[in-house]
Amino acid sequence: MSIYLQLCAQQYVKRIMTPFFKHLASTELSYEIDPERLDDVPVEEREQVVASNAKNLAGLCAGLLDAIEKAEFEDTEQRAPWQLRNIMSNAFHVACEKFPGSEIKAANGILFLRLLTPIILGAQSKELGAMVPSEKRRLRMLLAKVVQNIANAVNDFKEDSMMPMHMFVAERIERNQRLMKFMCAKTEPPVGTPRMLSPDSVGPNEMDESASKLLEFILEREDVFTLNEEQGNAIGIAGADVHNELVNSIINTVEAEKLGPKPNSGGVACCCCSIM
Repeated sequence: MSIYLQLCAQQYVKRIMTPFFKHLASTELSYEIDPERLDDVPVEEREQVVASNAKNLAGLCAGLLDAIEKAEFEDTEQRAPWQLRNIMSNAFHVACEKFPGSEIKAANGILFLRLLTPIILGAQSKELGAMVPSEKRRLRMLLAKVVQNIANAVNDFKEDSMMPMHMFVAERIERNQRLMKFMCAKTEPPVGTPRMLSPDSVGPNEMDESASKLLEFILEREDVFTLNEEQGNAIGIAGADVHNELVNSIINTVEAEKLGPKPNSGGVACCCCSIM
């Protein structure tokens, strides 16, 4: 599913994440909120420094989340592609039926855990037009934890060092829930869309049967495949049957209780995975 989402939402991800990564690469502000990691700061000053850094981290997270909201609420041309929204909607409605109260987490699991959070954590900044220095890996991790806690609607952290972000997370949870409901409300293809997927990153040529089987194989074996833009273009357009198969897999996953409420088991848990 992750590979499929990357194909469908490639240009959407670039629009959202490229400005964010460029800012991330250039910022010289301090974001460390663990006092034990502030070795160069006198002990008596660490509380004040942590508060200042937490404010910086909140501002960085808010910039990303605000960009996602703006694309959905204010600019229809910048919205997430209908394929992504359709999968989120199916997860939302099936979870609502099977596990009332977990529908927001199910939709968030598609947008954030499957798509955006791995990009925040990963090494894809070069492909997005910005080289984020390796020494900012710790900052990426902090961002991912905060964003995922908002997506999971959990404003408490297992780590005491993350507690300076408690108020920010609490304030963003309600906004995120409104966003999820909005994104899941209208998910049909635009009028005139052919009965096949047309990811904005892929050319218009119709995909033959062998390419379709290749894509299905890649989707089934996402654990061993990574798909870059060049390979995506070679594969072509994914057929609507592949999209429907993925939607069905979400329904089966929900019915198997993998999207139902479950206790955290370390890190920031959501659906079937966690950020340690």
